[in-house]
Amino acid sequence: MMASMAEVTLTLPAAPPEVYLLGDPVADLIDIEVPKRIEAMARRAVRNGVPEIAPTLRLEESLAREATSRSRSRWELLRSMGKTGAPRPDPRVVELQARAARAADEVLGPPAGS
Repeated sequence: MMASMAEVTLTLPAAPPEVYLLGDPVADLIDIEVPKRIEAMARRAVRNGVPEIAPTLRLEESLAREATSRSRSRWELLRSMGKTGAPRPDPRVVELQARAARAADEVLGPPAGS
């Protein structure tokens, strides 16, 4: 069963604007900084006819560990949502994410508890 694509409007709670500007450095890294960097690299590569890219990120180790852990949790959530009818990620993205996780493990070591 496919999720409805109808548009909805959500109003977030009122709060001082400074509160909305308070960031979570790890979430900002995962949601904003890294995707922007990778998107810019990918768009340049497409524009220049480059067939593949291998983005390199320099991060503080503790930030990289936390970002990797949260990213894994998000992917697990996406996979479980796919089992309940939510749209599934493109298989090429799933495969790329798995390869990225292995690359992170090579640098940071396996995740805790594995």
